[in-house]
Amino acid sequence: MLEELSRGDLRDCIALVRLIAVSTWRTHPAACIDDLVSAGLLGLAEAGNNYDSSRGVAFGAFARIHIRGRMLDHIRDEARQAGIWRMVAYSQPVASSPSAEHVAVVNDDLHHVLDRMAGLDQRKRRIIEGAVDGDTSAELGRRMGISRSRVSRLRERARQFICGP
Repeated sequence: MLEELSRGDLRDCIALVRLIAVSTWRTHPAACIDDLVSAGLLGLAEAGNNYDSSRGVAFGAFARIHIRGRMLDHIRDEARQAGIWRMVAYSQPVASSPSAEHVAVVNDDLHHVLDRMAGLDQRKRRIIEGAVDGDTSAELGRRMGISRSRVSRLRERARQFICGP
């Protein structure tokens, strides 16, 4: 489908990706807008491959769903990769230059996380530390001798213990 578009139509599609990226970034300001555009372009390509004009849906409407979906998948993946530390950052509004009050709030949050982590059992603490280091649930499970789903459940319990429900 995308290879059939004229240059003008392709430019319009890329503009649509940028527009959706900015809109998504406004509700998820901790995300990198360039990463959102990249994820959106993947969504656009996916939409082009899966589009069926016989269904009566305009390509733009069809593409929006795939573009935004890819961007949200990227945000979720980034949050999972970064582990518990990202949750603290997402909970705070982003400012162009943080005020002393904002820095104090983030600092308090980090101290809270560290204090709460001290109360975790060794297994949950290893899972959180591994997630912060970028280890996947499968890798952690192999090292610890437990299943990936068990790692995910323990990570969620640790998150609830640290951040609250």
